[in-house]
Amino acid sequence: MAVSFTPKFVPPQLIEGVTRVTALGPLGLNAQFSGIHQDLVGIGEVIKQISDALDTLAQTQSEPVKLTLTPVLLGAGWQFNSGTATTTGGEGTMSVQLPQGTRIQSFRASGQVLNTAGRIFDVNIELWRRGLTGSAGPERIAGLKPPAGTFDIPGSPVASVATVDNTQFRYYITVVVTSTGSGMPPGGQVDVSYFQITHLAS
Repeated sequence: MAVSFTPKFVPPQLIEGVTRVTALGPLGLNAQFSGIHQDLVGIGEVIKQISDALDTLAQTQSEPVKLTLTPVLLGAGWQFNSGTATTTGGEGTMSVQLPQGTRIQSFRASGQVLNTAGRIFDVNIELWRRGLTGSAGPERIAGLKPPAGTFDIPGSPVASVATVDNTQFRYYITVVVTSTGSGMPPGGQVDVSYFQITHLAS
């Protein structure tokens, strides 16, 4: 959208000692002030157009962004096939790249937990950050505990660690799967289809 302003008021050329200053008439003060007033009104309208455009831009930039991730989990016991990570037990980890300065709003995971009569799975899916230097331990940003069967569940982050700071931290996801039972009959598994992190520009 193009925004422009063309002034309409043109001040008259007065001659010293000749031009008589009056209130009325085309050269009178009333006409001059009215012309200036009209130009000021026009300037105000242009400023409003600019303000409205900036408000629209700010709203557009503040829309939440959903980052959907394929679960490429590294760790003993995990397999990857056709975009799905599968295991019968073990810990898988994957790195996550998030935009600097954004604020994490939610963490989501989808998949399925296929229990059997002889094997019941316990699954914990977590989003973490850890300092680039020093001996400080990892900090959990959000955690999910999927139920048996098909799941697609969101979780809220811990507010104090929800702002992304790549200058001081690295970010990653872990999926830990354990099981209880006799293991007979054999079978059952845990599948992870995708992770999704919703973030918002600060």
